[in-house]
Amino acid sequence: MSSQNVSVSELFKNELTTAIQKAVKELVEQEVAKVTSVQLVPPIEPESSKGILAEAPKEPEKINEASFLNFKPRVIELCAGTGGIGLGFEQAGAEVIMACEIDEHARATFSANHECVLYEDVLNLTPKDLGQFEILASGFPCQPFSLAGKRKGFKDERGKVGLKILDLIKETKPKCVFLENVQGLLSQNRGRAFKFIKKYLEGLGYSVHHQVLTSSDFNVPQIFKKCGTLGDCNWPVFS
Repeated sequence: MSSQNVSVSELFKNELTTAIQKAVKELVEQEVAKVTSVQLVPPIEPESSKGILAEAPKEPEKINEASFLNFKPRVIELCAGTGGIGLGFEQAGAEVIMACEIDEHARATFSANHECVLYEDVLNLTPKDLGQFEILASGFPCQPFSLAGKRKGFKDERGKVGLKILDLIKETKPKCVFLENVQGLLSQNRGRAFKFIKKYLEGLGYSVHHQVLTSSDFNVPQIFKKCGTLGDCNWPVFS
């Protein structure tokens, strides 16, 4: 009797389990059908987010190799003198599009060899005057840093020109910066002047490199040492 009851009980249990599984399966299929039949509507865009979404960054454009190789970086040359630094960049394939020089005789020589825009005083320049360019090159007054002078550095009236150039770099953020001065820049005020320039450029995102070059190493009949400082933002031109 008990064995018969066990068999009936197990049979009932199996049938109940099958029925439940079938019911659950049908219920799931019905819910899935409901979801797939509903047309999804995109959420309404909040007013506050429209501007943000509209300004979302686009995928960077791929560089066209042919146009890149034919590209001539635009250079502005400050404290240009007769254009010596700009000439080096031109020989490397760049183009000087604007310059600034306060000495009238140097300006006359520069104008005789260039057709670009030429301003007079760096201290009067604004970012708008510089226009669109990739490279800023400048030799700023060396007297405040020279071993032959009083070495007042940026406290010298002429030292303000160097600070103005740094300010223009901050405002325009060129791809590359080249600054030239005498070797004494490295030691003026126990090296603090150069450290200030280096730290300032690095704070703007530039990788800064410097080297002292001697003119006699480049077939020039004089011994004249200059410190060249290069700052770049990992521009492909320098890769």
